[in-house]
Amino acid sequence: MRSARTQITLGVDFAHTIRNKAQSGENVDFSAITDFEWDKMAIILPYLDPWWVLAHEGVAPVRLNTNIRNSDIHNLIIFMNNHQVVAYMDISRVLFDFHLSHFSDHIFTRETAIFVPSIEEQNVMNIENWIVLRPKYE
Repeated sequence: MRSARTQITLGVDFAHTIRNKAQSGENVDFSAITDFEWDKMAIILPYLDPWWVLAHEGVAPVRLNTNIRNSDIHNLIIFMNNHQVVAYMDISRVLFDFHLSHFSDHIFTRETAIFVPSIEEQNVMNIENWIVLRPKYE
């Protein structure tokens, strides 16, 4: 497992790994598809201020290169370790989306960061066979 002392850049392969697992009907277990140290993961939905969520978790401030507060075309996934951001990525909602029903659903531990995929025909993105991920432990 890679050390998470410096911030890790997650590439397009990471997003496609998630999508491929979901398309095949497999649960997406983020602890199994990451190779770096983290103890919490945050899912930031469109228009939500990431710092509002991270401050609630006591995370040390760091600059995030994201436009999530002003856009509805992507979600932001943030991985943390010991109250520090170690990796993050904006992921297009065209690839897949998250359905989180409560604020408390935005933060996951390694043990609870497992998502169940579903395919939706009717959706806000007007995409055929849209993949939606819901927390397994809701």
